[in-house]
Amino acid sequence: MERITRDNRNRAALVDLLRESGDEVVELYGIWDGDFGEPPEAHESIAAKTIIDSAFLFKERGFYRFAVESVNESKKSD
Repeated sequence: MERITRDNRNRAALVDLLRESGDEVVELYGIWDGDFGEPPEAHESIAAKTIIDSAFLFKERGFYRFAVESVNESKKSD
């Protein structure tokens, strides 16, 4: 239960960080050190509710586009 609570806080914090970026779209690429030259294995566009969902897992070497909502939009959709 402690891990689930921690993971949920981390997911919410990531979404907050992405929203605070000031950008309309943020791109995330999940790689390990040394994999910089490898192409992405997955491409996805995701929303805040996707990241917050506890069933969601980022794919290794996945390239994600996160469309950042305005503060007013995010309060309506979350």
